[in-house]
Amino acid sequence: MLTYLGLALIVAAAYATTRLTAPRHRAAAYAAIVAGVVLAAAGLLTRFDDPHNPAHWIIGGTVTVLAAVIAAAGTRVAIHLARTTPSDQA
Repeated sequence: MLTYLGLALIVAAAYATTRLTAPRHRAAAYAAIVAGVVLAAAGLLTRFDDPHNPAHWIIGGTVTVLAAVIAAAGTRVAIHLARTTPSDQA
């Protein structure tokens, strides 16, 4: 069961990574950060569910790495938007 969950998370993470190549909205950046954190937690749970199963280590590790990429992309976009968006202060 966790193997299929891990594979689904890998596909979702890969899709989200391709969609984050050129985001233009602040909400998408913060959603990417949250999704990255959630995927990392799911990847770690998958990884440590059965420590003697190499498939769980591979799937969990891959999901964790992809989650880090998604969170980093969201963080990069949020920083870029913060620098380029004019401030509301006069």
